[in-house]
Amino acid sequence: MACRVVTADGWVGNDHEDLDPSLPWLSTDRGMRARWVGRAQVRALVLDRREAEHTARRISGDDRLVLRATEAPPTSVAAARQWERAYRYIRESSVAAATEENGDGVWEAELHRHATLATLSAFSTTFQEALERAAQTRPAPATVRRAIAFIEAHAQEPITVDDIATAARISTRGLQYAFRRSREMSPTEYLRSVRLAGAHDDIAHGASGIATVARRWGFGSPSRFAAYYRRRYGHAPAETLRDT
Repeated sequence: MACRVVTADGWVGNDHEDLDPSLPWLSTDRGMRARWVGRAQVRALVLDRREAEHTARRISGDDRLVLRATEAPPTSVAAARQWERAYRYIRESSVAAATEENGDGVWEAELHRHATLATLSAFSTTFQEALERAAQTRPAPATVRRAIAFIEAHAQEPITVDDIATAARISTRGLQYAFRRSREMSPTEYLRSVRLAGAHDDIAHGASGIATVARRWGFGSPSRFAAYYRRRYGHAPAETLRDT
């Protein structure tokens, strides 16, 4: 579980350490406790451990990875803020989905995946260690793998190349160069490909409203989305929808 207690006067920690109560934290084997005086708002993402471990193994390429938290605090203040933005997006999207007469199973599954990736990207876990190890055996450097993990976690948010570079712990120019060398594309092109793949999956599974799906995946212009989609899949989004 990743959590933050928003309160004017609070404490977060365990028997071994006190944490900054203004930042979110991740449950560890040592356990975590929170106390506060007066009113508080608890923001929490509770993950399915098996599902989270499956996702971590798929991205890292380590089929034997045992997922666990290694540190309770986020990896940085920037990572904490990104997790907060992801939390708000997931909460608002969940509320919006709950008001619909017919629930969208595809959208619900995507929100679960988004919560998992956002948390894996923001906190120190064995997943992060697996990404570092992979750099020794895979052609993509660790910075690119961190960037890819961040992109997959936040593809539905209005992230920029600067955000990706910060998450990858490299300069924006350095990230551009690393992507060109290892992926033969820019970070922006990779982000677009992830968004297109997500939109394609939603449409292929019967999600209603092509324009809605496009907006969900960060494409503000339906015509531009259709052009990118046709270039990637060889036909219009409407044809995919008709084939479902």
